[in-house]
Amino acid sequence: MIGPGKTFDTNKYFVITTDAIGGGESSSPKDGLGQDFPRYTIRDMMAAQHALVTRGLELATLRAVGGSSMGSFVSLEWGIHHPEMVRSLILLVPSPKAEANFQLTVDLMTSVIALDPQWQGGRYTHNPVQGLRLAGMLHYPWAVSAAYLSRVPAPQLAKELEESARSYSGWDANSLVFRYAASRAHDVATPFGGDMTAALSQIAAPTLVLPSASDRLFSLDEARRIRDGVKHASYAEIPSDLGHCADRAAPDTPEGRFIDQQIRAFLAKIE
Repeated sequence: MIGPGKTFDTNKYFVITTDAIGGGESSSPKDGLGQDFPRYTIRDMMAAQHALVTRGLELATLRAVGGSSMGSFVSLEWGIHHPEMVRSLILLVPSPKAEANFQLTVDLMTSVIALDPQWQGGRYTHNPVQGLRLAGMLHYPWAVSAAYLSRVPAPQLAKELEESARSYSGWDANSLVFRYAASRAHDVATPFGGDMTAALSQIAAPTLVLPSASDRLFSLDEARRIRDGVKHASYAEIPSDLGHCADRAAPDTPEGRFIDQQIRAFLAKIE
């Protein structure tokens, strides 16, 4: 979605992309601390990004802050805690908090990793790859919809299940467990005594809310809470049976074209 002529057109915009704390190229448990790595939160991710932008790049405002799934958690934190900096928000498959079904999914994924004999309470000498593979397989049916699972041919389903398993096995186990723990605990209302209305009312920026119509991890009810709680919200459901994975649709798919059109039209209105 990022590049010349793409949704986030680098011929028009200066685009900053970051790996969040705890994974990718950012500091994470895999760097050596393992279980002794500090437990971090979604707000910590936002604070680190804020430091990058203000102290590192010395920027005073951002035309847009956007992200999908966990990235929507982080983006909402930007809008709530730094409304003076953010001129717009773009939220793909978003939620203002981790819902019970997502929390249960995370608990089950963490449990199957812990059942791997290699886990050793997180102080392992060999990454518990088999547990990670099972966590990826467990996550897969929640990431798509029942309708999608019903229409996909068995060979394709097997291939996608294996791809999910392989993707998860590429993580360091502690890094994955800590990352999901941060997402599992998230609720934008926590600093406001649990008052979601008060939290969302802090957002002054125009906000584009793009949930997937078939999402089973982050419900439409929570996306609509964002729509109803933010002063200047635009809302459109991605028409798809891809579930939570609709945000990853290729540009030449109906979902990809829908997302592209919505974001381009929204950004064109932001001065």
